[in-house]
Amino acid sequence: MIPAIHEDPLTPELLRCFQKDLLRWYQRNQRPLPWRGSRDPYRILVSEVLLQQTRATTAAAYYERFLERFPTLPALARSSLESVLEVWQGLGYYSRARNLHLTARRITADHGGIIPSDPEVLQSLPGIGPYTAAAVASIAFNRDAAVVDGNVLRVLSRVFACRLDPRLPAVRQSLQLLADRLLPAGKASQFNQALMELGALICTPRKPVCRLCALAGVCASLRTGEVQSIPAHTPRPPLPCRNRIVAVVESETGKMLLFTRRPPSGLLGGSGNSPALIRAGRRMDSNLPGDGWSGGSGATPGCGGLNATNLAPCGTPTAISTKITQSSSIQACPSWAHENMQGDFGEGQHPKRNKRCAGNIQTN
Repeated sequence: MIPAIHEDPLTPELLRCFQKDLLRWYQRNQRPLPWRGSRDPYRILVSEVLLQQTRATTAAAYYERFLERFPTLPALARSSLESVLEVWQGLGYYSRARNLHLTARRITADHGGIIPSDPEVLQSLPGIGPYTAAAVASIAFNRDAAVVDGNVLRVLSRVFACRLDPRLPAVRQSLQLLADRLLPAGKASQFNQALMELGALICTPRKPVCRLCALAGVCASLRTGEVQSIPAHTPRPPLPCRNRIVAVVESETGKMLLFTRRPPSGLLGGSGNSPALIRAGRRMDSNLPGDGWSGGSGATPGCGGLNATNLAPCGTPTAISTKITQSSSIQACPSWAHENMQGDFGEGQHPKRNKRCAGNIQTN
C-alpha cells in the first residue's frame, strides 16, 4: 500500500458505507442513461467505448445513433470502416471507432460472435484496456471485476486522503487494489456503476457536494479539509504546436470539395481531410506556402502542387486537442489551381450544401 493511504483503511464502518450506503444512494439517484438497465453485452461494449474520454450526456446521443445504424455485433462487423467513422463524426478520439469496428470483426472471427466475459480475454481485443474490460465484464456479466476510471480514482483518493497523483502508475495500482477489496461479491455491476456515478454527480473535480455524499461519514479528506486539493495533479508539459494551410479545393464541376483520407493511425486517423501543408512552430507567420512548409507529419501527400498565388484566405481557426494545438489558415482554391496536385483525393459535399463538412467556409 502506498504511504499516502493509512495502513488499515478498510474498517467495518467504511465497508458498510461502500457496500450498502453507496448502493442505496445509487438506486435513488442514478441518471436515466439509455444504456442503464441493459445486460446486452454488445450494447454495454458500445456504451463503454463511447464513454472513454467522453461525458455521459454527450455519449448518450451518439449511443442511440450508433445502435440505430449498427444494432448488433454482426451488423457492425459486416459494415465498412467508412460507415462507422461517419456515424462517429464529431465525437473525437476516432481510434475508438476503428478499434470498436476491428473488435467486432475479431469477436466474429475468433469467438464465434460471442463477446467474452473474462476481463483478461477482453483486454486482448483492440482498444480495450483494464477499465473497459472490467466495465463490460461486471455490467454485462456481473463478473467480480472492479472498475477504476477517472471518477473512481477521484473518489478513492479523497476518501482515503491519497495526496499523490492518481495518474502515476504505482498510485493507480494501489487504488485499484483498494477497489478490488471494496467490491462486494456478486454485486459488481451495481457497485461499479454506483461508484462512477458518485464521482460524476457528487464527488466532482471542482465543486464536490460533500453534504449529499453517501461516503461523507468515512471521507478522510473531508475530515481534514483537503477535499479541494485532492487528488493531486502533476503539471503536464505544454502541448506541441503545429501550423497548417488547409486548401478548400473545388472539383472541376464546382459543386464538390476534394478530400483525402488520413492515415489509419495518428491524429484523427482514418477521417476525411482537406489537402493540407504543415509547419511546426508557435506562430502562423505567413498564410501562404513558403520556406518551412512541407509534407511532414499530418500533411496530405501530393499537396506540393498547390499554386499559392491562386489561394484566397477564408479564416484562421485554432483547435486544441489533448495531443496538439493546431492553427489552420483556411484557403479557398478553385479547381484550376490544383492541376499539379497528385494524390488519392475523393469528393465530398460542397460547404454550401453541407455545413457540417466545412463550417462557414465559402469558396470563390
